[in-house]
Amino acid sequence: MKKLLFLIPFMLVFISACGDIDQSLSKKTPEDNSTNQPINPDDNNNNGGQTNPGGDGEGGTTVDPEPGGDGEGGTTVDPNPGGDGDGSGTTDPENPADNSGYDTTFDAMTDVFEPQFYYGRSLLNEEEQKAYDIIMDTLVKFNITENNANDRRIGVQLTANNVKVSLEQLKKVATTIGNDEQRLTYITSFVPKWKAVGSPFGASPAYENGYVKEVFFDVRNVKPAQPEAILQDTKLEHEAEMQSVEEGVVKILLNLKEDMTDAQKFRVLHDEFIKSVSYGQQSYGVSDIRGGFGPDKKVLCEGYARSLAYLCQRAGLEVIYVVGTATYNGTGSSGTTGFDHAWIKVKIDGQWYNVDPTNNDAVVAGSDKVFYNNFLQTDSEFFVDHIQGQMRDGKPVSYDEFPQSALESYPLDMTEYTK
Repeated sequence: MKKLLFLIPFMLVFISACGDIDQSLSKKTPEDNSTNQPINPDDNNNNGGQTNPGGDGEGGTTVDPEPGGDGEGGTTVDPNPGGDGDGSGTTDPENPADNSGYDTTFDAMTDVFEPQFYYGRSLLNEEEQKAYDIIMDTLVKFNITENNANDRRIGVQLTANNVKVSLEQLKKVATTIGNDEQRLTYITSFVPKWKAVGSPFGASPAYENGYVKEVFFDVRNVKPAQPEAILQDTKLEHEAEMQSVEEGVVKILLNLKEDMTDAQKFRVLHDEFIKSVSYGQQSYGVSDIRGGFGPDKKVLCEGYARSLAYLCQRAGLEVIYVVGTATYNGTGSSGTTGFDHAWIKVKIDGQWYNVDPTNNDAVVAGSDKVFYNNFLQTDSEFFVDHIQGQMRDGKPVSYDEFPQSALESYPLDMTEYTK
């Protein structure tokens, strides 16, 4: 599989989501197609799957108004590593008897997805894509050397690599990377900085011939006693976290079969993921893939969406991580209509469909059910109580544009695998 070299400048635009409902980790039956009661944003025990752009943003993409912000980034993995680039997944070339429905050769620590699995990249122009690729590659691989191991931020050279982008273009690229890639949980702010250390808010970037010369991104400080993070320490912790995440991811991917249709693959990913997690915020990494696949298995809406998006990428399914507003509970606790939320769009048989995994999981402790309230729906059905790309305060978020869905929702019975 052709590997892309990507580098990620992130201007995180995002959330700390959903609520505080403890659920059992018991298995849930995907056969139950009954309707679940939606999460109530006014309930004292949860905030209704809300995202919180002004919160501490653990995980996901947060807009950091100043350097050294405390929001943590999210992460994603190449869905078809080492494959033939068709997005369908491949069998292990050294094991002809392998019947896996995903690429078993993918290295989650170093591999970058093929371009079709990064929707936001397709919305950028050619020069912005060059910046996107070099930043993505640097951040996914967490490239550090003897020269920068003790730096406080991870940096990317732009003009030296013949990348010519303005400051505004760089901010756009960073925001896009934060939505496209779910593995970058060690990044605490995708707001570009201009020095390896320091760079107070308002400082100007260095330019070369009118283009931004280099960019830096804040990383998580893994030793609170230190005044600032050091890259080599952060990388060691990040690698350990990603190894734990990979165990949880592979456990679900192993349920896929090579002869499954895309719809059947997605049904398995959706159901097995929802069975494995609980809805709640009293855990670490609840807004990213660490909560979805790590030891705690507790997530908020952003964690549901980012984790399921990552599974899709690993299985060779095109997917879009979406942020917006949900209104299925009417007025939120702050008096505004709806609440900030996250979900996904997935491409099945060449058509896009909407899925809200948070609303497809039971919110009652001890529940053993998987619901299909918002499963492979059309825009006309889904948008009755969801608004994509716009927070409840009206601010744009996620992507500038989205593809239209199929004209009819995907039949649930056609997603079942019976062999």
